[in-house]
Amino acid sequence: MTSISSPVAMRIMRNLGRYKFLSISQLVQLRASDEKTVRTRLADLLTAKMIDRQEFRLGPSVGRLPNIHWLTSKGAGFLQDMEGEPVSGTRSREVTAPHSWHRMLMVDTIMAADRWADASGQSPLAFSTYMQRQGRTSPTSLKLGDKTAEADGIFRLTDTAGHQRVYVVEVYCSNYSEGRSTFSVTQLEHYILAGGQAFDDQLGLPENGKAARILVVCDTSELRDRLLRTLPKRDGMPPLDRGTWQRLHFKAADELENFGEGWHRIGGPQLNLPA
Repeated sequence: MTSISSPVAMRIMRNLGRYKFLSISQLVQLRASDEKTVRTRLADLLTAKMIDRQEFRLGPSVGRLPNIHWLTSKGAGFLQDMEGEPVSGTRSREVTAPHSWHRMLMVDTIMAADRWADASGQSPLAFSTYMQRQGRTSPTSLKLGDKTAEADGIFRLTDTAGHQRVYVVEVYCSNYSEGRSTFSVTQLEHYILAGGQAFDDQLGLPENGKAARILVVCDTSELRDRLLRTLPKRDGMPPLDRGTWQRLHFKAADELENFGEGWHRIGGPQLNLPA
């Protein structure tokens, strides 16, 4: 058996096929293997041009970001031939440190949602993200009135009662911007102002279906609390008794381990996601 088709190498490529971009620590979390073996197999896959990576230098204040790996077109084709299932393309371009930090947290969020769906007996998580954009086409684009939003992610699954559940995911990071969000929260304003029915219609939910929810994941609890406090005060926001506010749920990165529980809300107690 060649090193690129060994069990560990195949687990690495399957995980890259699903999550698109992964660090070594994320691959270890996904049980590809122990860190030493993962490093060895990644080196083999790099030599064979099955994967590529972006390396980061030391930053002035936030330290060194981990290297990020992704499948090349050759690797995607190899995986597709081996698995017999289509492997979607990867938006494999080098990004700035703030964007890589955001990308890593997006992947951490998907991984946590996967674990939650599996542990709670729901259907396997289906998701699309901005990382799957091909050219000008994004699988997470939403037309909301005269505005167009591109969600960071859209999660779909069926709960244990048979209800289709849809979650729009937005990730916000502050590690490179002195505690403030690196990315604009205008996107959240579009969701709030669009109204619930227009939002659900864009997501393809049936008229009598369960309302879509918006999951906001922040890299720190400080940023989470800042958004909870300041978002309702932004110009043009509706009063808190507008039902759309109840769709918004917030978590910090260190709360993702308990993905289904303890989501913070604006003007209300924490709640758990339906399972």
